[in-house]
Amino acid sequence: ATTALYTAGPGSNAVDIVEAWDGNLLGRSWVNVISAADVTRVGKAIILAGQRSADDPVWPTTDYLANLAYNTLLYRGFAKGNVQYLSPDTNQDMDGNGALDDVAMTSTLTNAAQAFTNWAMSNPSQLFVYLVDHGGTSSDIGFFRLNPSEVLTPANLSQWLNAIQARYGIDVVVVLDFCEAGSFL
Repeated sequence: ATTALYTAGPGSNAVDIVEAWDGNLLGRSWVNVISAADVTRVGKAIILAGQRSADDPVWPTTDYLANLAYNTLLYRGFAKGNVQYLSPDTNQDMDGNGALDDVAMTSTLTNAAQAFTNWAMSNPSQLFVYLVDHGGTSSDIGFFRLNPSEVLTPANLSQWLNAIQARYGIDVVVVLDFCEAGSFL
């Protein structure tokens, strides 16, 4: 067995290619190099994955998209502690570290409020929000389905985001990936 130690160079926002050759086979890996300053600069993120019911036919796709968003954020430089992931399924290991430590809380209105009003309010430099799953309308006003009995309304989200922006004056990006998202605006 042969071992090697890889240390990233001083550059950041680059992809290093690490190759190993044994005379017959070539192994190649791409490593995203991110500096500590870049990790601080990217800010915080909240992912909300909703589920309409226990037998929700859209859940496998919702789960896949939320997990993909989580891993993409980590790859792009978000520290694991700077991503708050809410999902109906908290027993998941998206980053492959062998621990069920990726989903912070279940998708409830109380937990979403905590994520926005407490967790995100602790000095973020930027905020990225991703809402994925079912939506709907009531009296022509859209809503996001958190779980079978609770919804997130535009008024809730607006109040939370306005408080964050009033306090910090930061950039906030919100991605709405659910049915009736246009009426949610």
